[in-house]
Amino acid sequence: MKSEVLEHINICNCSRFAHSKLFYNLKKCFLEKYGQFVGYSIQRFEKKHWNWFYEGDRWDDEYFYTDHEHILMDYAFLNQIFHIPTNEFAYSNPYSNIYKKSKDFDVLESYVTTELEGTKSKSTNKEAFESLKWLIKWYRTQEQSQLKLSL
Repeated sequence: MKSEVLEHINICNCSRFAHSKLFYNLKKCFLEKYGQFVGYSIQRFEKKHWNWFYEGDRWDDEYFYTDHEHILMDYAFLNQIFHIPTNEFAYSNPYSNIYKKSKDFDVLESYVTTELEGTKSKSTNKEAFESLKWLIKWYRTQEQSQLKLSL
């Protein structure tokens, strides 16, 4: 059963789908209850953007890149590490001279022990949605079992 839970978490975790916010809320509850907090990571990636501009009598396009850094809480569950965003970030856009940093980014950055490069791979939306439904059903069953034990 544990390996099945892990499989469904991994499927949802690798997808950006319509219900991903619901999954991340469930994942946070799940990891805080069943996982073990093991520290902080920083995720670094760059995003490619189009820059359309009009020059003389024609439109030209070129790319520019923005740099992103996000601090994540790390939880161990079944010998695997999962991450939960802390909402602490740093963002830079050298093209337009914009630099932003959240209030406690520097504080949490001092606790970071792991660096993650890039973003996650993607699974299909249908596969992720089916896994999310399975996880919700499983989580509700666990919650009901815990409630019965405490009564």
